[in-house]
Amino acid sequence: MGKPLDIEDFVMINRKILEVVGLYPRNCGRYVCCVVFMSLIVVPEALEIYYRRSDFDVVLETSSVLLTIILAILKSVIWISRRDTSDSVGFLINDYWKIANHLGEPEDFYKSAKAAKVITMSYSFLICNALLFFYSLPLLHLLPHPGNSEQSERLRVPFLATYPEFCYHSPAYEFVYISQLLATSTCALIILATDTLIATALLHTCGHFAIIERNISELNFAKSVENLEQRVRVIIKHHQLVIRFSDRLEFLFNPLMFLQVFASSLIICLVGFQAQSGKLDKFPQYCSYLMMALFQLLLFCWPGDELITQSSRVSTATFSANWYIGPNHLRKDLQFIILRSQKSNFLSAGKLSAMNLENFSAILSSSLSYFMLLRSFSEN
Repeated sequence: MGKPLDIEDFVMINRKILEVVGLYPRNCGRYVCCVVFMSLIVVPEALEIYYRRSDFDVVLETSSVLLTIILAILKSVIWISRRDTSDSVGFLINDYWKIANHLGEPEDFYKSAKAAKVITMSYSFLICNALLFFYSLPLLHLLPHPGNSEQSERLRVPFLATYPEFCYHSPAYEFVYISQLLATSTCALIILATDTLIATALLHTCGHFAIIERNISELNFAKSVENLEQRVRVIIKHHQLVIRFSDRLEFLFNPLMFLQVFASSLIICLVGFQAQSGKLDKFPQYCSYLMMALFQLLLFCWPGDELITQSSRVSTATFSANWYIGPNHLRKDLQFIILRSQKSNFLSAGKLSAMNLENFSAILSSSLSYFMLLRSFSEN
Protein backbone atom coordinates (compact mmCIF):
# COMPACT_ATOMS: atom_id res chain seq x y z
CA MET A 1 0.00 0.00 0.00
CA GLY A 2 1.32 3.43 -0.94
CA LYS A 3 1.83 6.45 1.25
CA PRO A 4 -1.49 7.68 2.75
CA LEU A 5 -2.86 10.91 1.32
CA ASP A 6 -3.24 14.00 3.52
CA ILE A 7 -6.80 15.29 3.70
CA GLU A 8 -5.61 18.90 3.99
CA ASP A 9 -4.09 18.70 0.50
CA PHE A 10 -7.56 18.25 -0.96
CA VAL A 11 -10.20 19.90 1.25
CA MET A 12 -8.36 22.81 2.85
CA ILE A 13 -10.16 25.37 0.66
CA ASN A 14 -13.57 23.85 1.44
CA ARG A 15 -12.88 23.71 5.16
CA LYS A 16 -11.58 27.29 5.36
CA ILE A 17 -14.58 28.75 3.51
CA LEU A 18 -17.05 26.76 5.62
CA GLU A 19 -15.31 28.08 8.72
CA VAL A 20 -15.38 31.70 7.51
CA VAL A 21 -19.16 31.68 6.95
CA GLY A 22 -19.88 29.73 10.15
CA LEU A 23 -21.31 26.59 8.54
CA TYR A 24 -18.61 24.21 9.83
CA PRO A 25 -17.78 24.22 12.64
CA ARG A 26 -21.18 25.74 13.36
CA ASN A 27 -20.76 29.36 14.46
CA CYS A 28 -24.07 31.19 14.82
CA GLY A 29 -22.41 34.59 15.22
CA ARG A 30 -20.57 34.37 11.92
CA TYR A 31 -23.59 32.95 10.14
CA VAL A 32 -25.89 35.73 11.38
CA CYS A 33 -23.33 38.30 10.20
CA CYS A 34 -23.35 36.68 6.75
CA VAL A 35 -27.15 36.84 6.55
CA VAL A 36 -27.11 40.49 7.65
CA PHE A 37 -24.50 41.34 5.01
CA MET A 38 -26.54 39.65 2.27
CA SER A 39 -29.66 41.49 3.43
CA LEU A 40 -27.94 44.80 2.66
CA ILE A 41 -28.74 44.34 -1.02
CA VAL A 42 -31.95 42.27 -0.92
CA VAL A 43 -34.29 45.14 0.03
CA PRO A 44 -32.76 47.74 -2.36
CA GLU A 45 -32.98 45.27 -5.26
CA ALA A 46 -36.57 44.37 -4.41
CA LEU A 47 -37.40 48.09 -4.40
CA GLU A 48 -35.62 48.47 -7.75
CA ILE A 49 -37.87 45.80 -9.27
CA TYR A 50 -40.98 47.41 -7.78
CA TYR A 51 -40.28 51.01 -8.78
CA ARG A 52 -38.99 50.14 -12.26
CA ARG A 53 -41.32 47.24 -12.99
CA SER A 54 -42.23 48.76 -16.35
CA ASP A 55 -38.60 48.53 -17.53
CA PHE A 56 -38.25 44.96 -18.81
CA ASP A 57 -34.43 44.97 -18.97
CA VAL A 58 -34.02 46.33 -15.45
CA VAL A 59 -36.43 43.76 -14.02
CA LEU A 60 -34.56 40.89 -15.68
CA GLU A 61 -31.10 42.08 -14.65
CA THR A 62 -32.09 42.75 -11.06
CA SER A 63 -34.09 39.53 -10.76
CA SER A 64 -31.15 37.33 -11.76
CA VAL A 65 -28.91 38.79 -9.05
CA LEU A 66 -31.67 38.83 -6.43
CA LEU A 67 -32.54 35.21 -7.21
CA THR A 68 -28.91 34.17 -6.68
CA ILE A 69 -28.75 35.91 -3.30
CA ILE A 70 -32.08 34.46 -2.14
CA LEU A 71 -30.86 31.02 -3.24
CA ALA A 72 -27.72 31.43 -1.13
CA ILE A 73 -29.77 32.46 1.91
CA LEU A 74 -32.18 29.54 1.54
CA LYS A 75 -29.34 27.06 1.08
CA SER A 76 -27.59 28.29 4.19
CA VAL A 77 -30.84 28.21 6.21
CA ILE A 78 -31.47 24.58 5.24
CA TRP A 79 -27.83 23.73 5.98
CA ILE A 80 -27.77 25.38 9.39
CA SER A 81 -31.21 24.06 10.41
CA ARG A 82 -30.15 20.43 9.96
CA ARG A 83 -27.79 19.48 12.75
CA ASP A 84 -26.83 16.24 10.99
CA THR A 85 -25.04 18.33 8.35
CA SER A 86 -22.15 19.23 10.66
CA ASP A 87 -21.78 15.58 11.72
CA SER A 88 -21.67 14.46 8.09
CA VAL A 89 -19.07 17.08 7.16
CA GLY A 90 -16.95 16.05 10.15
CA PHE A 91 -17.21 12.41 9.13
CA LEU A 92 -16.29 13.29 5.53
CA ILE A 93 -13.03 15.06 6.37
CA ASN A 94 -11.98 12.74 9.18
CA ASP A 95 -13.16 9.12 9.46
CA TYR A 96 -14.30 8.77 5.84
CA TRP A 97 -10.86 9.78 4.63
CA LYS A 98 -9.05 7.49 7.08
CA ILE A 99 -11.17 4.52 6.01
CA ALA A 100 -10.28 5.13 2.36
CA ASN A 101 -6.56 5.29 3.19
CA HIS A 102 -6.77 2.14 5.31
CA LEU A 103 -8.79 -0.08 2.96
CA GLY A 104 -7.59 0.96 -0.48
CA GLU A 105 -4.64 2.01 -2.58
CA PRO A 106 -4.06 5.78 -2.71
CA GLU A 107 -4.39 5.87 -6.50
CA ASP A 108 -7.96 4.54 -6.25
CA PHE A 109 -9.01 7.51 -4.16
CA TYR A 110 -6.60 10.11 -5.56
CA LYS A 111 -8.44 10.50 -8.86
CA SER A 112 -11.74 11.40 -7.17
CA ALA A 113 -10.13 13.60 -4.51
CA LYS A 114 -8.10 15.44 -7.15
CA ALA A 115 -11.21 15.99 -9.29
CA ALA A 116 -13.02 17.47 -6.27
CA LYS A 117 -10.13 19.86 -5.63
CA VAL A 118 -9.98 20.94 -9.28
CA ILE A 119 -13.74 21.58 -9.28
CA THR A 120 -13.45 23.68 -6.12
CA MET A 121 -10.63 25.78 -7.56
CA SER A 122 -12.35 26.21 -10.93
CA TYR A 123 -15.61 27.27 -9.33
CA SER A 124 -13.75 29.71 -7.08
CA PHE A 125 -12.09 31.25 -10.13
CA LEU A 126 -15.37 31.65 -12.03
CA ILE A 127 -17.09 33.28 -9.04
CA CYS A 128 -14.18 35.67 -8.46
CA ASN A 129 -14.06 36.45 -12.17
CA ALA A 130 -17.77 37.32 -12.27
CA LEU A 131 -17.55 39.49 -9.16
CA LEU A 132 -14.47 41.26 -10.52
CA PHE A 133 -16.35 42.34 -13.64
CA PHE A 134 -19.33 43.58 -11.63
CA TYR A 135 -17.13 45.46 -9.16
CA SER A 136 -14.73 47.03 -11.66
CA LEU A 137 -16.96 48.21 -14.50
CA PRO A 138 -18.73 50.94 -12.44
CA LEU A 139 -15.32 52.25 -11.42
CA LEU A 140 -14.27 52.53 -15.06
CA HIS A 141 -17.05 55.05 -15.60
CA LEU A 142 -15.37 57.29 -13.04
CA LEU A 143 -12.36 57.66 -15.33
CA PRO A 144 -12.31 60.70 -17.65
CA HIS A 145 -13.33 59.86 -21.23
CA PRO A 146 -11.99 61.63 -24.34
CA GLY A 147 -14.31 64.36 -25.50
CA ASN A 148 -16.25 64.32 -22.23
CA SER A 149 -14.76 66.69 -19.71
CA GLU A 150 -17.75 66.58 -17.39
CA GLN A 151 -18.23 63.57 -15.18
CA SER A 152 -21.73 62.17 -14.75
CA GLU A 153 -23.34 63.51 -11.60
CA ARG A 154 -25.02 60.22 -10.67
CA LEU A 155 -22.46 57.55 -9.90
CA ARG A 156 -23.05 53.92 -10.82
CA VAL A 157 -23.19 51.02 -8.38
CA PRO A 158 -22.11 47.44 -9.23
CA PHE A 159 -25.66 46.04 -9.04
CA LEU A 160 -28.90 47.79 -9.93
CA ALA A 161 -30.74 48.78 -6.75
CA THR A 162 -32.85 51.62 -5.41
CA TYR A 163 -31.36 53.92 -2.79
CA PRO A 164 -32.12 57.50 -1.70
CA GLU A 165 -30.76 60.02 -4.19
CA PHE A 166 -27.93 61.19 -1.92
CA CYS A 167 -26.51 57.65 -1.94
CA TYR A 168 -25.47 58.10 -5.57
CA HIS A 169 -23.12 60.94 -4.66
CA SER A 170 -19.93 60.99 -2.65
CA PRO A 171 -19.37 60.37 0.26
CA ALA A 172 -22.52 58.22 0.72
CA TYR A 173 -21.73 56.47 -2.57
CA GLU A 174 -18.64 54.84 -1.07
CA PHE A 175 -20.71 53.28 1.73
CA VAL A 176 -23.30 51.97 -0.75
CA TYR A 177 -20.56 50.52 -2.92
CA ILE A 178 -18.97 48.75 0.08
CA SER A 179 -22.37 47.45 1.23
CA GLN A 180 -22.96 45.84 -2.19
CA LEU A 181 -19.45 44.44 -2.15
CA LEU A 182 -20.01 42.92 1.30
CA ALA A 183 -23.41 41.50 0.36
CA THR A 184 -22.37 39.85 -2.89
CA SER A 185 -18.99 38.64 -1.58
CA THR A 186 -20.74 36.98 1.35
CA CYS A 187 -23.26 35.44 -1.03
CA ALA A 188 -20.37 34.10 -3.12
CA LEU A 189 -18.71 32.56 -0.05
CA ILE A 190 -21.96 30.88 1.05
CA ILE A 191 -22.55 29.43 -2.41
CA LEU A 192 -18.93 28.36 -2.74
CA ALA A 193 -18.97 26.70 0.69
CA THR A 194 -22.16 24.69 0.20
CA ASP A 195 -21.82 23.79 -3.48
CA THR A 196 -18.21 22.63 -3.44
CA LEU A 197 -18.69 20.64 -0.23
CA ILE A 198 -21.59 18.70 -1.77
CA ALA A 199 -19.59 18.02 -4.94
CA THR A 200 -16.57 16.97 -2.86
CA ALA A 201 -18.67 14.58 -0.78
CA LEU A 202 -20.11 12.99 -3.93
CA LEU A 203 -16.71 12.53 -5.57
CA HIS A 204 -15.10 11.15 -2.41
CA THR A 205 -17.95 8.64 -2.24
CA CYS A 206 -17.15 7.68 -5.84
CA GLY A 207 -13.58 7.06 -4.67
CA HIS A 208 -14.83 4.71 -1.97
CA PHE A 209 -16.88 2.76 -4.51
CA ALA A 210 -13.74 2.51 -6.68
CA ILE A 211 -11.86 1.03 -3.70
CA ILE A 212 -14.64 -1.52 -3.14
CA GLU A 213 -14.61 -2.41 -6.83
CA ARG A 214 -10.85 -3.03 -6.79
CA ASN A 215 -10.95 -5.05 -3.56
CA ILE A 216 -13.70 -7.28 -4.96
CA SER A 217 -11.87 -7.80 -8.26
CA GLU A 218 -8.76 -8.91 -6.33
CA LEU A 219 -10.60 -11.71 -4.52
CA ASN A 220 -9.31 -15.15 -5.50
CA PHE A 221 -11.50 -18.00 -4.31
CA ALA A 222 -8.91 -20.56 -5.36
CA LYS A 223 -6.83 -19.59 -2.31
CA SER A 224 -7.44 -20.03 1.42
CA VAL A 225 -11.08 -19.59 2.34
CA GLU A 226 -10.22 -18.37 5.85
CA ASN A 227 -8.36 -15.37 4.47
CA LEU A 228 -11.18 -14.67 2.02
CA GLU A 229 -13.82 -14.71 4.74
CA GLN A 230 -12.10 -11.87 6.56
CA ARG A 231 -11.63 -9.84 3.37
CA VAL A 232 -15.23 -10.36 2.26
CA ARG A 233 -16.45 -9.30 5.69
CA VAL A 234 -14.41 -6.08 5.48
CA ILE A 235 -15.69 -5.39 1.95
CA ILE A 236 -19.31 -5.86 3.01
CA LYS A 237 -18.93 -3.55 6.01
CA HIS A 238 -17.19 -0.95 3.85
CA HIS A 239 -19.91 -1.21 1.21
CA GLN A 240 -22.66 -0.79 3.79
CA LEU A 241 -20.91 2.23 5.31
CA VAL A 242 -20.53 3.95 1.93
CA ILE A 243 -24.16 3.26 1.05
CA ARG A 244 -25.32 4.70 4.38
CA PHE A 245 -23.23 7.82 3.87
CA SER A 246 -24.53 8.22 0.32
CA ASP A 247 -28.10 7.89 1.57
CA ARG A 248 -27.31 10.47 4.25
CA LEU A 249 -26.10 12.91 1.56
CA GLU A 250 -29.33 12.33 -0.34
CA PHE A 251 -31.43 13.03 2.77
CA LEU A 252 -29.52 16.18 3.74
CA PHE A 253 -29.05 17.81 0.36
CA ASN A 254 -32.00 16.85 -1.85
CA PRO A 255 -33.95 19.99 -0.72
CA LEU A 256 -30.96 22.13 -1.72
CA MET A 257 -30.85 20.43 -5.11
CA PHE A 258 -34.55 21.11 -5.64
CA LEU A 259 -33.94 24.82 -5.05
CA GLN A 260 -30.83 24.69 -7.24
CA VAL A 261 -32.58 23.13 -10.24
CA PHE A 262 -35.44 25.64 -10.05
CA ALA A 263 -33.12 28.62 -9.61
CA SER A 264 -30.57 27.51 -12.22
CA SER A 265 -33.16 27.13 -14.95
CA LEU A 266 -34.35 30.70 -14.29
CA ILE A 267 -30.91 32.27 -13.77
CA ILE A 268 -29.44 30.73 -16.94
CA CYS A 269 -32.47 31.95 -18.87
CA LEU A 270 -32.36 35.49 -17.45
CA VAL A 271 -28.60 35.95 -17.78
CA GLY A 272 -28.55 34.41 -21.25
CA PHE A 273 -31.28 36.80 -22.35
CA GLN A 274 -29.30 39.76 -21.01
CA ALA A 275 -26.12 38.56 -22.75
CA GLN A 276 -27.82 38.67 -26.16
CA SER A 277 -29.51 42.02 -25.52
CA GLY A 278 -26.71 43.93 -27.28
CA LYS A 279 -25.47 45.99 -24.32
CA LEU A 280 -21.75 45.97 -25.07
CA ASP A 281 -20.76 47.75 -21.86
CA LYS A 282 -22.32 44.98 -19.76
CA PHE A 283 -21.52 42.03 -22.03
CA PRO A 284 -18.45 40.92 -19.97
CA GLN A 285 -20.57 40.91 -16.82
CA TYR A 286 -23.28 38.79 -18.37
CA CYS A 287 -20.86 36.30 -19.95
CA SER A 288 -18.91 35.77 -16.73
CA TYR A 289 -22.17 35.39 -14.79
CA LEU A 290 -23.53 32.91 -17.34
CA MET A 291 -20.37 30.77 -17.20
CA MET A 292 -20.60 30.67 -13.42
CA ALA A 293 -24.29 29.68 -13.54
CA LEU A 294 -23.64 26.87 -16.03
CA PHE A 295 -20.69 25.56 -14.02
CA GLN A 296 -22.75 25.70 -10.83
CA LEU A 297 -25.32 23.36 -12.33
CA LEU A 298 -22.65 21.07 -13.78
CA LEU A 299 -21.03 21.02 -10.33
CA PHE A 300 -23.84 18.78 -9.10
CA CYS A 301 -24.84 16.91 -12.25
CA TRP A 302 -21.41 15.54 -13.21
CA PRO A 303 -20.45 14.21 -9.72
CA GLY A 304 -24.01 12.91 -9.39
CA ASP A 305 -23.64 11.05 -12.68
CA GLU A 306 -20.29 9.64 -11.53
CA LEU A 307 -21.89 8.43 -8.30
CA ILE A 308 -24.57 6.53 -10.21
CA THR A 309 -21.98 4.97 -12.54
CA GLN A 310 -19.42 4.08 -9.87
CA SER A 311 -21.94 2.58 -7.44
CA SER A 312 -23.36 0.33 -10.15
CA ARG A 313 -19.87 -0.87 -11.15
CA VAL A 314 -19.57 -2.65 -7.81
CA SER A 315 -22.26 -5.06 -8.99
CA THR A 316 -20.40 -5.69 -12.27
CA ALA A 317 -17.09 -6.28 -10.48
CA THR A 318 -18.71 -8.73 -8.04
CA PHE A 319 -20.49 -10.60 -10.81
CA SER A 320 -17.22 -10.88 -12.77
CA ALA A 321 -15.28 -12.37 -9.84
CA ASN A 322 -14.96 -16.16 -9.57
CA TRP A 323 -17.29 -16.22 -6.57
CA TYR A 324 -19.16 -19.24 -7.92
CA ILE A 325 -16.29 -21.58 -6.96
CA GLY A 326 -16.25 -20.38 -3.34
CA PRO A 327 -18.08 -21.87 -0.37
CA ASN A 328 -21.82 -21.47 -0.11
CA HIS A 329 -21.87 -18.85 2.69
CA LEU A 330 -19.45 -16.58 0.78
CA ARG A 331 -21.49 -16.95 -2.39
CA LYS A 332 -24.57 -15.74 -0.55
CA ASP A 333 -22.69 -12.73 0.83
CA LEU A 334 -21.45 -11.74 -2.61
CA GLN A 335 -24.86 -12.31 -4.15
CA PHE A 336 -26.23 -9.83 -1.61
CA ILE A 337 -23.62 -7.27 -2.76
CA ILE A 338 -24.67 -7.85 -6.38
CA LEU A 339 -28.33 -7.43 -5.48
CA ARG A 340 -27.76 -4.24 -3.48
CA SER A 341 -25.44 -2.68 -6.07
CA GLN A 342 -28.00 -3.06 -8.83
CA LYS A 343 -29.81 -0.14 -7.18
CA SER A 344 -27.49 2.76 -7.89
CA ASN A 345 -26.86 5.45 -5.31
CA PHE A 346 -27.75 8.97 -6.41
CA LEU A 347 -28.44 12.54 -5.33
CA SER A 348 -31.89 13.79 -6.26
CA ALA A 349 -33.53 17.17 -6.62
CA GLY A 350 -36.30 17.01 -4.04
CA LYS A 351 -36.87 13.29 -4.68
CA LEU A 352 -38.16 14.19 -8.15
CA SER A 353 -35.20 13.58 -10.47
CA ALA A 354 -31.61 12.41 -10.11
CA MET A 355 -28.79 14.91 -10.51
CA ASN A 356 -26.95 13.54 -13.54
CA LEU A 357 -25.86 14.64 -16.99
CA GLU A 358 -29.22 13.72 -18.47
CA ASN A 359 -30.92 16.04 -16.00
CA PHE A 360 -28.33 18.71 -16.85
CA SER A 361 -29.47 18.58 -20.47
CA ALA A 362 -33.12 18.67 -19.39
CA ILE A 363 -32.55 21.80 -17.28
CA LEU A 364 -30.75 23.54 -20.15
CA SER A 365 -33.67 22.62 -22.39
CA SER A 366 -36.08 24.18 -19.88
CA SER A 367 -33.93 27.31 -19.72
CA LEU A 368 -33.99 27.55 -23.50
CA SER A 369 -37.78 27.30 -23.47
CA TYR A 370 -38.00 30.11 -20.92
CA PHE A 371 -35.53 32.11 -23.01
CA MET A 372 -37.66 31.80 -26.15
CA LEU A 373 -40.74 32.80 -24.16
CA LEU A 374 -38.98 35.89 -22.80
CA ARG A 375 -37.73 36.81 -26.24
CA SER A 376 -41.20 36.54 -27.70
CA PHE A 377 -42.62 38.60 -24.84
CA SER A 378 -39.92 41.25 -25.29
CA GLU A 379 -40.53 41.55 -29.04
CA ASN A 380 -44.26 41.93 -28.54
